[in-house]
Amino acid sequence: RVVFVPSAPLLLLDAGPRELRAALGSALARLTDEVVVVGAAPVPGWWTGSVDLTPYGVRGTPATDPLPLALAVGAHLVPGARLWGVPSGPLPESPSYLVVADGTAKRTLKAPGHLDERAEAFDAEVVAALAAGDADRLGSLDAERAGELWVQGLPAWQAAAGLPGPWRGEVLYADAPYGVGYAVAIWQRD
Repeated sequence: RVVFVPSAPLLLLDAGPRELRAALGSALARLTDEVVVVGAAPVPGWWTGSVDLTPYGVRGTPATDPLPLALAVGAHLVPGARLWGVPSGPLPESPSYLVVADGTAKRTLKAPGHLDERAEAFDAEVVAALAAGDADRLGSLDAERAGELWVQGLPAWQAAAGLPGPWRGEVLYADAPYGVGYAVAIWQRD
């Protein structure tokens, strides 16, 4: 089973739109006991570290071993999960994966990257691939266009695309609050 969630900092604070939080709860409930979190990281491979909330306005002492955002979100959502940073080779075997990845960051004028008319179509392509359980389609997203649209999740999606299927997909949430493409989806083997 593969669960896809956004790498939104607001998830570290248990905040965000009610619909997003409800979809997260439903998706996370379907994970098994053993979970590998997959997310973009500056160094590929296994990670350990701390979830540091100080960059997001929470008072305290910054962690000396902060996790990259995607892995921090995964560690927060599934405490005790093993953390795998990508890009790297094939994913390690696990009964469940939590793929933490954002879509474009250019969906509105107030988005982090400002408005780019191509962003909505790119996010729609991601959502269609997730809904169809189409690993080939997810793995063949245009990397150059993804970079131009500030897509942070591409490495994690590409890693998930390498998992053996076939898959049956279900999208529980797809929207762009704050101008960033977020999707919550589940893949189960057919």
